[in-house]
Amino acid sequence: MLSMDLQASHWSSILESELWELKQKQTEILPALRLSYMYLPFYLKQCFAFCAVYPKDYKFDKACLAEIWVAEGFVEPQGGVPIQDICYQYFKDLVARSFFQKVNGRYVIHDLLHDMAQKVSEHDCFILRNKSDFDKVPQNVRHLYILPSSEFDDSNLLRLCKYTKLRTLICKINLGKRTCFVMDHWCTKLTRMRVMSCTFTNELPDSIGNWKHLRYLEISRTCTLKRIPSTFCRLYNMQILYAKKCKLQSLPADFDKLTSLQKFELNGLFIDSANQRGQGIRSIKNLNLIREHLVINNLGILSKDHAAEAKLKDKKCLERLILNMRVALRSAEFYIHNNDTEVLEGLHPPISLKGLFVKNYVGVSLPSWF
Repeated sequence: MLSMDLQASHWSSILESELWELKQKQTEILPALRLSYMYLPFYLKQCFAFCAVYPKDYKFDKACLAEIWVAEGFVEPQGGVPIQDICYQYFKDLVARSFFQKVNGRYVIHDLLHDMAQKVSEHDCFILRNKSDFDKVPQNVRHLYILPSSEFDDSNLLRLCKYTKLRTLICKINLGKRTCFVMDHWCTKLTRMRVMSCTFTNELPDSIGNWKHLRYLEISRTCTLKRIPSTFCRLYNMQILYAKKCKLQSLPADFDKLTSLQKFELNGLFIDSANQRGQGIRSIKNLNLIREHLVINNLGILSKDHAAEAKLKDKKCLERLILNMRVALRSAEFYIHNNDTEVLEGLHPPISLKGLFVKNYVGVSLPSWF
């Protein structure tokens, strides 16, 4: 804190602070740390205090935490400056003041500072470690972290529905097929949710459309999630969707209405162009962070303009692309008037692609980008 301002008057005001005179209890935080927190600007105070929702020794990823800060509404826009740059400056300032320490590429909060974070946010943040902790949750809690424990089951977790001011829920419990059942109740009762992170879900409930304020959704483990319900397209504030270890087989037709969506990471995606009379391809135009592979079926029904709406060349993380022009081939005479070459021309995948498969193609030449 002293290093932020090298003027003697600033140092003297800290030296003469009445906080040094307060009696130190065993459970209280050190006056020096309390002063350091008090001298933070408000926007850094709320960013740091929020970190109390994570357990001690948690290893923070700077980019991930920055995205969550934005989703929580902690970051003030500054003209045309990219909001991620503002976040990184917040982080840099907290590191410079020793609120974070860098360890092997990630960041940790010292135990004493973590105690202080929990003290200043004791009514807002809470960590559930075991069943007995349910009786200690503050009534107006906003941010909740659920550690993995064999004591937790769906009946325990349904008790969270009474904490209607919850904005953040980080759940490290894998309930298997019961996850969707529990999440359905959360989506109905906890309507202020902004950040949701869960380890596993086999499906998303239709009631997820109630989470109008949701900005960040993460499914962190490998799971059998294959589809996203159409009600998901009501989440106009959605910014980040991570399903890195899931292989979706379809997207709802109105997926492109998620105009706030900045990041969507998947392990793989299967799209049928025939959906919605050829409009199925449009649903992926903004999904530029798809990793691994993408399969697009029934491309033969498209026009060149429709094909171009996929904006494949912007999907620079993609490694393998499978373009299936049609399910099966008919006799040669059936394809005298076809537009396969034009469709393939419009698709134009990224040049960083490692594998390209084109199936049941009846065009007589290859596109210019080939």
